[in-house]
Order: sequence, then structure tokens, then C-alpha cells
Amino acid sequence: MTIHNALQTLLVGLLCVAWSLSSPAQTSLPATARKPPASEIPASPAKKKQTSGPFHGKLKALNLDAKSITMGTRTFYTSSATKITKHGKPAMLKDGVVGETVSGFFQTAEGGQMVLKSLRFGPKVAEEETPKKKSSAER
Repeated sequence: MTIHNALQTLLVGLLCVAWSLSSPAQTSLPATARKPPASEIPASPAKKKQTSGPFHGKLKALNLDAKSITMGTRTFYTSSATKITKHGKPAMLKDGVVGETVSGFFQTAEGGQMVLKSLRFGPKVAEEETPKKKSSAER
């Protein structure tokens, strides 16, 4: 049984060596290269909101008192500078119809409100073709 004791001692010795090599206390990484604990990792920044851009969709609600329109979950506010059109002609906010196609451009104000720069009720109207300049070959 001495061979059995020798194999058992050898196996225990190899396990100790393997354990000591994989032990985190034995790492030789500098302190700056070690991964910080989860409590020290800063939270990821909040998703940045869109500050301006085009929009289009169906008009869900129209609030004349608040001078706003709602599309889906977003509410857009008009200002005195908002250019409103319907069928290619100047219009007013009260000309909008719930369920109608709307589109335009907005910018987010300081308070987080989305303020309309332009608003179009109805589909885009093709502009009348303007006379094209004659090319030098046609002259």
C-alpha cells in the first residue's frame, strides 16, 4: 500500500500547485489593470433624447388651448414662429383633423418641450414645376 500512499500524496501535491497558480491573490497585475468592483463602476449614461428632426405620422389629438398636437406618445407644441400649411397653402392649427397625415420639423426647447418649426397637415403637395433654365446646347 505504499504505492497507493505515494500516488495519493503526489495527487494532493499537484492539486495544491494548480490551485496556487490559479488563485487571484497570486496575480501580479498592477492595481490600475485590475477590474474595479461593480459598486465602483459608474452607471451608463441615460439615453440621449433627440434634440431636433423631422417627424411624420397620423394626428392622434389636437389641443387648441395648449396649442399642441399629439402623434403616438409624443406631443409637439406650436409657437408664433411655426409655419403651418395644409394642401400647400397657409393654414392654422384649428385646420387639423384627427386621423389625418401630418409631418414637419421640430426642435427641443430648454424645458424639454418639442416645439414645431414647421407643420404640414395632409400629404405633401407636389410643387408646380418652375421653368427650367435653358442649357447652353438649347440656346
